[in-house]
Amino acid sequence: MQSDARAHILETMRELTIRAGALPSMDAVAKAAGVSKGGLTHHFPNRTVLLGALVEMVGIRTTETFERARRSAPVSRAYLETSVPDSGELDDFFVLFTCYQALRAAGIDGHPSFDAFVVDLTRALTAEFGDPFQALIVRLVGDGLLLNSVMGTPVPAAERDALIEHFSRAGADVSTPSTSKSTSTESTS
Repeated sequence: MQSDARAHILETMRELTIRAGALPSMDAVAKAAGVSKGGLTHHFPNRTVLLGALVEMVGIRTTETFERARRSAPVSRAYLETSVPDSGELDDFFVLFTCYQALRAAGIDGHPSFDAFVVDLTRALTAEFGDPFQALIVRLVGDGLLLNSVMGTPVPAAERDALIEHFSRAGADVSTPSTSKSTSTESTS
């Protein structure tokens, strides 16, 4: 469990990143959070650790949104629907992308929590479709929906809804045997 001070610093950095459209300096974070530079470095010894912690915090929020959707829908539908974020969620994805770019510039690719999310998602989609290639297609469609939303060019609602319906139906067709298929097989015997 993270301390209140640590959570406050991370939330401050998130807000500063959204307002400025770029990652703030550690000095700016300390000042805005009302902590000394030593207080900041007590929790986050360097910028890389701070960025990783912010990715973790925001990643947990986005994963929780997906998990809530997943409780009431097939994995494919839950993933595709949560790949079209609302305005508050768009801010979180902006922060994630900005942090990932800074981490990549520092020579760090990926993040353990995101890597684990992708592995779990891929397993769940593969189980739903019974085909790893189809699972990859659905994941990439969701990634494309998200990227278009973040870039300010969201897929029009009717097309987005048709995509979600198409892939959700495809997953349902694979996971639930169709009575019409068994009927047509019986009539040819």
